[in-house]
Amino acid sequence: MATAVQIKTSIDTNITNKTLPGSINNTLVGADIKSVIDYVDQEIDTITPIQKTIKRTLTSAEILNLFTTPIELVPAITGKLLVPQFLHQKYNHNTAAYTTSGLFRLGLGTISFVPINFTPIVISADNAQGLTNFTINQSTSGLTYANLPIVVGATTANPASGDGTLDLYLTYLEITL
Repeated sequence: MATAVQIKTSIDTNITNKTLPGSINNTLVGADIKSVIDYVDQEIDTITPIQKTIKRTLTSAEILNLFTTPIELVPAITGKLLVPQFLHQKYNHNTAAYTTSGLFRLGLGTISFVPINFTPIVISADNAQGLTNFTINQSTSGLTYANLPIVVGATTANPASGDGTLDLYLTYLEITL
């Protein structure tokens, strides 16, 4: 099976030569080229998972309310499966560290669905940073993982007191189903 790069290279060559294999064989101009590019992008999306990284800064108010109100980091996309891979945390300490009695958690749809626990670094008294790789080994009959957002929340209670912000850099795969 050809890789996405091989397919794109082949189609790019055909576009340069103004011919396409199969039923499409014409002079490509304007909208035709855009149609081909859109088609290639769509085909590559269905062949290879796309790796994406987002940055989300949690405010002090959001951190203090994280158990009560989990935060959507990546919105659901119809026909896609979002798979968390890696998280970098950067705590921007202000005057007081937070107190917390539990872990933070990433989940699909809710923080309890496909949970990925990670230690919050907001309990540090300095500008702390942390790296977390995720391993997801959950397979359960009757559950659907597609079309769900990635959310973050606290596992047992809202963190208490403290200030400062938390930058979350989440790397995830977007897989077309």
